[in-house]
Amino acid sequence: GECSVRKVGVKDDDPLHYPFKAVLNVEDMHCENCKKKVESALNAVKGVWGTVDLKSKTAEVRMKEEHSEMEIREWINKAGYGVSHVELI
Repeated sequence: GECSVRKVGVKDDDPLHYPFKAVLNVEDMHCENCKKKVESALNAVKGVWGTVDLKSKTAEVRMKEEHSEMEIREWINKAGYGVSHVELI
């Protein structure tokens, strides 16, 4: 159930290897399991490293290749959450 979220990490955690970045406002995140679900959904995408700040309900998405706002929203939606804002940096 909800308590058994399997965390997916990234092998490459060097920020210099990720030239593209986006910051998202994620809706409906309430707890550590929500945070794990969103981070794991992002980290499961090849070349993507996601970190979530539960307090501000934001996710920072680092990418080795450029991805569209639509793709990023899709990754979050598949995890069961909404995105109210995406800022590509």
